[in-house]
Amino acid sequence: MNSGDTLYTNDTVAKVFATQPHADIYYGETEVYSDDWKKLGIRRHQTPEHFTWRGFKYGMNIGHQAIYIKRSLTQPYDLSYQLSSDIDWIIRAAKKANTIVNTHQLVAKFREGGLSKKKHFRSLKERFWIFAKHYGFIPTLLNHLVIGLRRGLNLIGYKQN
Repeated sequence: MNSGDTLYTNDTVAKVFATQPHADIYYGETEVYSDDWKKLGIRRHQTPEHFTWRGFKYGMNIGHQAIYIKRSLTQPYDLSYQLSSDIDWIIRAAKKANTIVNTHQLVAKFREGGLSKKKHFRSLKERFWIFAKHYGFIPTLLNHLVIGLRRGLNLIGYKQN
């Protein structure tokens, strides 16, 4: 987890691993909070029922705080990406995963306003190049047109729980 992120409750980890023991990756929902810890709602991107490494080609549809990865699948962050290395890290681990489990639970709290938000354009550029590395340049360019259309149709907001 990053600065400002927390587990959803004290027993979140136990609940996550109880869903299906011995999976490679577990994921769930993220609840978003303001800087002063006022609840804003569930992350606006709907968490997919099934997740593979290919699922990020249209953007981060799962909050990085809500993904639990078996240590043996991980590698060090690529620090050439200063704001978005977590996306590259998750994709690389997911490429190796055999079992990925949707917990159907709130598993993390995310506080808005981090560095990637403050340097949003730079973060988006890094994400583009990460996606191009994993999915190819032309497909990433086309996928970003889809991302832009989605964003235009679904302007800022959170699902309320």
